[in-house]
Amino acid sequence: SAASAADVVVCLKGGVHQLPVPLALGPQHNHPSGRRVIWRGAALPSAPTTLSAGAPLLRWVRCSHLDPATPPECAGPEWDGVWAHAADDVPHVTRAALPFRQLWVGGLRAPRATARTEAWNLSTTAEGYSARGVVPGLEWAAAELRWPSQVQNWIEPRCAVDRVAGRRVIVSRPCWAALTARKGGPPPAPLLVENLLRPPPAGQ
Repeated sequence: SAASAADVVVCLKGGVHQLPVPLALGPQHNHPSGRRVIWRGAALPSAPTTLSAGAPLLRWVRCSHLDPATPPECAGPEWDGVWAHAADDVPHVTRAALPFRQLWVGGLRAPRATARTEAWNLSTTAEGYSARGVVPGLEWAAAELRWPSQVQNWIEPRCAVDRVAGRRVIVSRPCWAALTARKGGPPPAPLLVENLLRPPPAGQ
């Protein structure tokens, strides 16, 4: 209320609220008298409030190299038994929203397509890393480096890969600068590369 001099509380009903676009708050949502505007979810443990831009995955296919209907992303006997879901079958999601950054199963965050980096023998450079080993031909678009319990005071930082040029792995500049500032110098080589658009080669 424009006439109110007290804080304003916006109460959100319990449950999952599916948002087709991010919730955008601007100056027009400020309190006209400079007081606080408090957004509060339901306090019931049985019905917590969640704002979600996620989409349910309802058309899973089990990979089998003997089945002609197997998606091309999991062709080959090494992927037999793996469950896959075509991006085109995700409801209310366009290609512009791909690739996804998170996958949740039963309320828990699940691993995404991941490769380990030990065999690459990464060494630090001013822009990221240089590999003394062979960097495999992964799908690097939207890939992220992950440091599990490697950077002080950050549990699992992630940085997007800007690009890969030969054996040079160039990290997104804002994230690289933040990590470098937090460590007082470049961070160690990450253990994992995540969010690959295709499963890594067998053995990776």
